[in-house]
Amino acid sequence: MTCCRCGQAAKAPVLVRRIETISGPMRGNYACLPCGRWFGARADAPDWLKRDLLARESVR
Repeated sequence: MTCCRCGQAAKAPVLVRRIETISGPMRGNYACLPCGRWFGARADAPDWLKRDLLARESVR
């Protein structure tokens, strides 16, 4: 999977944006971990992204 921000291959992709659709399954944008941290640091980052990043950091 490729990162939606830098375009590099993401070994452990992070879901950074949920895209709701009217019909069909939800889609999402994925990023590599460094870019996921960038998305998570933004003021408009959803709470679920911040929680996911914290959980990943605690596992390391």
